[in-house]
Amino acid sequence: MRDVATATAGLFVSSLASGQVLLEVGDLPGGGVGTVPRAISADGSVVVGDVDTGGFGIGLEGFRWTRDTGIVGIGDLPGGPDFTRAFGVSGDGSVIAGTGRGLLPGLEMTRWVGGGPPTPLGFLPGGGQTGALAISNDGLVLVGEAVNPDGRPEAVFWTELGGFVRLGDFPGPVGDPNGFVSQALAVNRDGSVIVGRGRSERDFEAFRWTAATGLQDLGLMPDGNLTVRANAVTPDGSVVVGYANVAGGGRQAFRWTSADGLVSLGDLGDPANSVFSEAFDVTADASMIVGRGSPDSGPNTGFVWTQADGMRSIASFLSNEFGIDVTGWTFDVVFAVSDDGTVLTGAGANPNGEAVGWVAILTGDDCPADVNGDGELTPADFNAWVIAFNNQLDSCDQNGDGLCDPADFNAWILNFNAGC
Repeated sequence: MRDVATATAGLFVSSLASGQVLLEVGDLPGGGVGTVPRAISADGSVVVGDVDTGGFGIGLEGFRWTRDTGIVGIGDLPGGPDFTRAFGVSGDGSVIAGTGRGLLPGLEMTRWVGGGPPTPLGFLPGGGQTGALAISNDGLVLVGEAVNPDGRPEAVFWTELGGFVRLGDFPGPVGDPNGFVSQALAVNRDGSVIVGRGRSERDFEAFRWTAATGLQDLGLMPDGNLTVRANAVTPDGSVVVGYANVAGGGRQAFRWTSADGLVSLGDLGDPANSVFSEAFDVTADASMIVGRGSPDSGPNTGFVWTQADGMRSIASFLSNEFGIDVTGWTFDVVFAVSDDGTVLTGAGANPNGEAVGWVAILTGDDCPADVNGDGELTPADFNAWVIAFNNQLDSCDQNGDGLCDPADFNAWILNFNAGC
């Protein structure tokens, strides 16, 4: 039987029993440079990203993380080197999208379905390598970029029925043969709305694409900034978030709607001192936006933005709103948030100074590991679980399968170490 250290799926931070916890994603065998979570399923159950297994990006492996299983590598393409990356996950976590290297030279858009091995989706016909950067909630549409027949990166989407479809680009700088560049970075629930960036005659600009409109330029911020990038879109396709370079230097996170255009989300610090913020994801109702920004002092840090409270550091958000102990933690960035805003993930460093991926779970106070119901997690809860097991009580069922059996012991260990 595994001991507590072996069975843990994450690091328990709070000493109180709570459904609101901060967990480490962990590492894969051979990893050691850092784990980077990049996306989260709409329901918050699955986090995906990659681990630098060889150092300095020489070897990368995509991963899938759940609270029950911890971090699990998703493997390499058949015959390929140690290189896969996971950038997107379907709404229920069953399909993962990313990129990998197989037998042929160059990167290939890659899909993992139902926990099976990674499947390469090939190259763009007449063109070159491909890569997926996001996937629709229904798992049917992968979006990203491909090298087109002219040797330029172009936004594409892929479906099993239609294969690769090119999205084109804005008219680039006149006379510049390298001006054609576009990239699809996010997609809505059913794949009908795709957002990203393309190069116009001015600079890179954010786009919103539908089959009816083609590439729609999202415009500029009021200060006439250049270089705009759309990073995420709500499931219904109505709200887009991203960032834009601002006149005079700096960068500003934005929220876009058809009614209001690009609206700045502000910054963590005084704009007179610095202007730097980037938005990476948004909840389904657009009430919460996450990313990273620049405070008045210290390095950039992850942020949470809400309509009511504006932009706050993720550390103050977790501590002040949910009572999570973040002492010693640093939060470099918040990359993703679940549709309902109750699960967030990103990268940073733990109290030991180790680079880690993290997941914050902000659900209610239900805590199955607190078997004796005293509001704390102590060894006394193990004795209470043994009693529940011997008497087939409801509190014995720690994995939610409706049974009381030996598997619930391992589930109790995972719940205990996870802090609930």
